[in-house]
Amino acid sequence: MKKQKLVLLLSLFFALTINVAQAQESTKKEKTEKKEFKVSKEVLKTYVGTYEVDANVSVSITLEDGFLYGEPTGQRKLKLIPTSEHRFTLKEIGADLLFNKNDKGKIDSFYLIRGVQETKATRIESK
Repeated sequence: MKKQKLVLLLSLFFALTINVAQAQESTKKEKTEKKEFKVSKEVLKTYVGTYEVDANVSVSITLEDGFLYGEPTGQRKLKLIPTSEHRFTLKEIGADLLFNKNDKGKIDSFYLIRGVQETKATRIESK
């Protein structure tokens, strides 16, 4: 009976150890996946403007103190943290924003990506 309890306790200990190690590895991967990327001010300026989601909602993208900010109609301004030259994360809402270039190399839209949902916003004004 004591031997069975010891085997059970050791099994539980090893299962917990493996789960903790897996959780630590998962957290480490998440941190590296969203690592901040340096984007030049010149490139950031190309994203500044107003983008229309639909007839009632637009998003104003501004550049302040070296960072882009997005402000949807009637909502608060959110900081965009670069994760690549064209992709930014919005930590407060758990979403990414991906800017798109047209055939002429100009930024003409972005996609707001949240999980599997993607919302397109088309540029209507440059600043």
